[in-house]
Amino acid sequence: NDAVLLKFNKDGKAEWIKTFGQPDKDDQGYWIVVNKDGTYTFVGYTHSVGTNGDVWIIKTNANGG
Repeated sequence: NDAVLLKFNKDGKAEWIKTFGQPDKDDQGYWIVVNKDGTYTFVGYTHSVGTNGDVWIIKTNANGG
């Protein structure tokens, strides 16, 4: 499992999709916030970084990068 971040436009069509984590590891995102500056912050857990399912906090730019 990888964490996935998708952005949809007002018509419900996907504008972009970003995945986070390694394909052979279990990584998941649970909560997301759209920040005032248009960036995104999400929280979940990762097995791609560290050990034993570490907490993951990722802040992206407005395009999910």
